[in-house]
Amino acid sequence: MRRARVGLTILATSDLHAAMLAYDYFADRPGRGGSLARLATMIGAARQDAGACLLLDNGDFLLGTPLADAHLPAGAGRKNPVIAAMTALGYDAAALGNHEFDLERDDLRAILGEADFPLLCANLRPLPGGGYEGLWQDGVVIPVRARDTAGRAVTVGVGVFGVLPPQVMQWDGRRVTGRLEAEDIASAAARAAQGLRAAGADLVVALAHSGISAAPHVAGAENAASAVARLDTVDAVVAGHVHKVFPGPWGPEAPGIDSDRGMLHGTPTVMPGTSGSHLGRLDLTLERKGARWAVAGFVSRAEPSRDVPEDPGLLGLLSGAHRHTLDMTQTVLGHLDALVHSYFAMVRDDRSVRLVAEAKLAHLQRALSGTPLQGLPLLASVAPMKCGGRAGAEHYTDIPAGPVARRAIADMQFFSNELSVLRLTGAELLEWLEMSASLYNRLLPGRYDQRLFERDVAPYNRESVYGMTYEIDLSRPARYDPEGRLADPAAHRIIGAQLAGRALDPDREVLLATNAYRAGGGGHFPHATAERAVTLEPVGIRDLLTRHLQTGRGRTDAAIRSWRFAELADTCAVFETGAGAVQAALPPDRRLHDLGPVSEGYRRYLLDLTPGLAQGRLAQRRMRGYMPS
Repeated sequence: MRRARVGLTILATSDLHAAMLAYDYFADRPGRGGSLARLATMIGAARQDAGACLLLDNGDFLLGTPLADAHLPAGAGRKNPVIAAMTALGYDAAALGNHEFDLERDDLRAILGEADFPLLCANLRPLPGGGYEGLWQDGVVIPVRARDTAGRAVTVGVGVFGVLPPQVMQWDGRRVTGRLEAEDIASAAARAAQGLRAAGADLVVALAHSGISAAPHVAGAENAASAVARLDTVDAVVAGHVHKVFPGPWGPEAPGIDSDRGMLHGTPTVMPGTSGSHLGRLDLTLERKGARWAVAGFVSRAEPSRDVPEDPGLLGLLSGAHRHTLDMTQTVLGHLDALVHSYFAMVRDDRSVRLVAEAKLAHLQRALSGTPLQGLPLLASVAPMKCGGRAGAEHYTDIPAGPVARRAIADMQFFSNELSVLRLTGAELLEWLEMSASLYNRLLPGRYDQRLFERDVAPYNRESVYGMTYEIDLSRPARYDPEGRLADPAAHRIIGAQLAGRALDPDREVLLATNAYRAGGGGHFPHATAERAVTLEPVGIRDLLTRHLQTGRGRTDAAIRSWRFAELADTCAVFETGAGAVQAALPPDRRLHDLGPVSEGYRRYLLDLTPGLAQGRLAQRRMRGYMPS
């Protein structure tokens, strides 16, 4: 006789980053991307066609849009719009992500205190007296009522736990050091899953705010969803953190990773993108095995939300928060004499990045004046935070000339990071630059149809250093892999590095201004360690940028020494950027040529790396027969 079965649907969001509404606060217009309001429509439909159903979030839900920023500090009689929306949708549980800890402790405490659903994190333990006690728990067992295929009413105990990158202890060290203690993701997951089993869970779902890696697990790894999926006490995994979609064509090719079915080492897995771009859905078929239920079959899907209408109920709930955000973001702070955009930030010196570098350097020149560090060369390292990549074709900075509203600050400085300074040698600085240059593909001289970088690359890891000059030779292999491991010890893409007009001395010390995330190891940059950090008074980079624009420095576009690609004979490469690039003034650079629109809202350009007077002529010849793929 066939055993009775039960269907259980797990709906999952991850890395929402406060994208509650499909509204582009940076451009002050409706947006075409994802939102929780779009997902709400999908969630309602899924609940209707599913029997038993759980709605879970996988972390990084509180910060990332002006809607969230406008409601800080917490309190003052205003309910947090993210928590209000999640409560209205009836989330059954939510895991914490690393970006939750970008909030000051008292703000985080006030906001999480509004949640009426369980908050989960098994690998961050609050220390006594640190002020984080009682805000979250390792896991929870949720009783789910359902009917089996024989028509009988049954209850399935679903255990859910959360884990996040232990690197939060470095990324947010100022707020959490001495207040929290972190544990390796895999070991905490094993402990939490076993505890839920002991508490009566029939099956266990891991909310792993962590990416999928093909590399063998090592203690303390940031991206450890695969290691969690290997645990025989875990029945399903929701992954996240890296803003990718799984199942889908992205998945790394490695034994045990099935990117078509959505499975890691035999465990059903889903990763639902970022900013409400997708709804994760795991349809599990459960079958009795002894006294408990077990997974007998599954379907994993990440369903896009882009063309889904927003839920009217959620729009109404958030209307007041939306109006308050508009009032806050439209406050004028300064003036720009020219358009600022990031459409070409991956291929040349870019003003949206350079303004942040100027703000950092201006502050540090004042702050370090009269100190023993005053005589050291001062450099600024900045990455474009809104430059396409995994966030899509509309995720670019685009600020018109004229009055600068407050929303422009978050447009150029997407996350509210704090300033950090590292004391490095010239040799260590070169390694930093090599890691940044690893995001580009290797180019073969004599070809014109090769990709400069992949569409889903992480541009926020592409650091440009200002205050020195250097070239990137892409005919050479990358020295580092994306995880910061030395891939080719003999490879050196950085050439001609000069400081103050002289070749960079490998032994000379420099001060490198960056942000707390990068200085704490974010992006796996070499030599980003605590012993190289310079002690500073805490200051937000958004505050520095605001001050910089308020003092009128946005009126000039004077170049700071920086980088360029090395010229390569008879060589071109193609790349994709947002379609808005066609409305932006093309940089005065004969290297760049518009090839027209391609899929998913992108536009393709050709970069001509040919030396000297031949520059541009090669591109014109190549473009005549070029057909974008």
